[in-house]
Amino acid sequence: MKKIIITVITGLVFVSAGYAQSQDLTELFNIYAQEEGFSYIYMGKGYSELKRSVSDDFAKDFSSVKFVKILSSEKPKDIRVKDVISTLKAYLAGEEFELIFKMVEKNKEKIEIYLKRSNKKDLEKIIIMETTKDVRITWIYGEGK
Repeated sequence: MKKIIITVITGLVFVSAGYAQSQDLTELFNIYAQEEGFSYIYMGKGYSELKRSVSDDFAKDFSSVKFVKILSSEKPKDIRVKDVISTLKAYLAGEEFELIFKMVEKNKEKIEIYLKRSNKKDLEKIIIMETTKDVRITWIYGEGK
């Protein structure tokens, strides 16, 4: 119960802060990455070098990406998961992300892809995928072409 209250309060702090910078999004991922019921994956720019031994095409495709962060949970109805999604959507609205793709299959799956270009060079994509079995939030940050 304490964890839920702390999580909700933390979420409210994020929303009220308005998410002035992507650093706040990093903080959101970091907080929930530590919570029980969530999984977290980080792939930095050096990941393309690791994958180069498997596929040069992958390394080329990944070369403009600075990082990928994935936060997921297999408990889509958990209040903390719903809190992450509502907090994230408040951030996206405040940071002027554009919804570029949305797919809804009633009672099964929902996918939303948001895009933001900043300073004519950096590009951010947020992908929110919700199913009846899990929720996955992917943040891709890199250089636009």
